[in-house]
Amino acid sequence: MIVVTAGAVGGVASGFARAPGGARSRAGTRVYIALAGCSGHAYEPARVVFACADGNVYATGLRYSSYDGREAKASGLIHTNECTPSCASGHFRTSAGTVRFYRVVRCADRRRYFSRTHYQVAKGAYSADIEPFNCAASRGAAAP
Repeated sequence: MIVVTAGAVGGVASGFARAPGGARSRAGTRVYIALAGCSGHAYEPARVVFACADGNVYATGLRYSSYDGREAKASGLIHTNECTPSCASGHFRTSAGTVRFYRVVRCADRRRYFSRTHYQVAKGAYSADIEPFNCAASRGAAAP
């Protein structure tokens, strides 16, 4: 799961949402990223925590090169807990990285969310399930 702990929300004018690069799209077609506690929503968040339970990987300073109804791509700093000797007493390593959000699902709140992420840093590439809790609950099953 992914937790977005802070972020910027694009403006709304006359029922249309501002998209990156100044383009406009219908507000109802927006795709969001889950907020803290894997519920709520944000559009183009600047800070994202990967995993609701422990926060051992997170991204800050996200700048989006694209964000549309199918995927979003951003670059920023990825902070990873080395978990040595344990995650509780581990140290975070920070490096530049990229993040891609994809696989859109509609949740119980009728909003569309990205349900997967792929992030890459110098040490490798990783994927995570970021589907909000209300999506899995609305289907009565665990996230795909």
